[in-house]
Order: sequence, then structure tokens, then C-alpha cells
Amino acid sequence: MTLANVKNAQEQAVRSVDVVNNQLKFILGMDISSNLSLKDDLEKVTSLSSSEEYLTKEFDVASHIDYQIINTQEKATSLLLKQEKSTTLPSLSAFYYVSSNAFANEFDFLDNKRFYNGQLVGLNLNIPLFSGFGRMTRIQQAKLNVEKIEVAKKQVEQQLTINAQNSKSQYTFALSQYKTTEGNLELAQRIYNKTKIKYEEGISSSLELTQANNQLLDSQGNYIQAAFQLIQAKSNLDQALNQ
Repeated sequence: MTLANVKNAQEQAVRSVDVVNNQLKFILGMDISSNLSLKDDLEKVTSLSSSEEYLTKEFDVASHIDYQIINTQEKATSLLLKQEKSTTLPSLSAFYYVSSNAFANEFDFLDNKRFYNGQLVGLNLNIPLFSGFGRMTRIQQAKLNVEKIEVAKKQVEQQLTINAQNSKSQYTFALSQYKTTEGNLELAQRIYNKTKIKYEEGISSSLELTQANNQLLDSQGNYIQAAFQLIQAKSNLDQALNQ
């Protein structure tokens, strides 16, 4: 009965490989009909994830892409506020006009007509005194948008810091759990080997061998589960630290 259940679970895992592969291709932007070869095995990926040096890396919130996005939005909102305020400022412009006129009634400019030149220089000063309440409303709205983006920026900064701390904590637990299950697996393997030798020599019973074998299988399952949790925790930590 146990063997049948395990075989059924194994067949389900094999069938899900193609589905997960297609999901990975979709995430990578690949066509699902293209070939994708995964070269690294679970042991190699786990060994790359089981290093405490990741916990010593300082989190720089300014380098995170989410913080940079909200920072750019803040700059853009501030520029919009300056633009609205600039509509209340006086404007000064200069102009220069030059002309040449023959004061002729007919189009005979090729007959050495005499031309009279004229020049005009001037300044335009525009002082906005009152243009309704719409302008002040737009300025107040722009100020409110700046305040809202400042609050949002502070929230993003705090949320990113909390996520980094939480991801480090989860990674620490996953790493400790992985090392514990790794030690338990080695211990269960030694117990099973010794029990098997005793059984073959007629010292231990088949029940003790079965119990040692079940303990070994449980330790293997716990080890694989802990390895997956460690890889996931490492992935979450990379994302939180923007690595």
C-alpha cells in the first residue's frame, strides 16, 4: 500500500515537470515550444544557497529599483509644482523688428527702386495680477501631490527595510533547518547501516531494520524539503536586497 502511494506521487511529480518547465519558459520570455536544458542539480543549487555571507550584506535602500522608481516620481511631481508656480511670475521678453519698404503700388522691385529701411526695438513686460482662482487651485493640487508622494516614498523605504529584515530572518531559519536535517540524514544513514549489519548477523530483528529504514526515508524527505525551503528563502532574500 505504501509502495503504491509513493509510486503514484512519483508519477504525479514526473507529469508536473513539463508544466513547470513551460512556466519557467514563460517567465523567461521564451516560446514554450523551444528547448530548455537545466544543467544544475538540486545539490549544486543548494550548496550555492547555503552560505552565511548573504546575511552580512548591508541593505542599501537607495539602490533598490522600487525606491528609485518612487524617487523619480517625487522629482517629477516637484517639477510639476515648480511649473505651476512659474505661472504667477512676471515675464519679460524683448523683440527686434527690421523692415524694408519701397512704398510702390506695383510689383516692380527689379527697376532699382529706392527702399526705405525701418527698425524697431522693444520690451514686453507681463505681470499677472489676477487670472481667476483656477491657477491657485492647480498650485494647491500640485503641492498636495508633492506631499502625497513624500509620504508614499517614506512608506516604500520602510516597507523595503522591513522586507529585507524579514527575508534575512527567514533565510537564517531556513539555513539552520537545512543544516539540522543534513546532520539528521547522516545520523539516520549510519543507524540504518549498523542496523542492517546487525540484522544480517542475526542480532537485530526485521522490525528494527524496518524502523531504521523508515527513519532514513523520513530524514531524506525532510532534507529535500529543507533544501527547497532554503533555495526559496535565498531567492526571496536576493529579491529583497535587490541583488
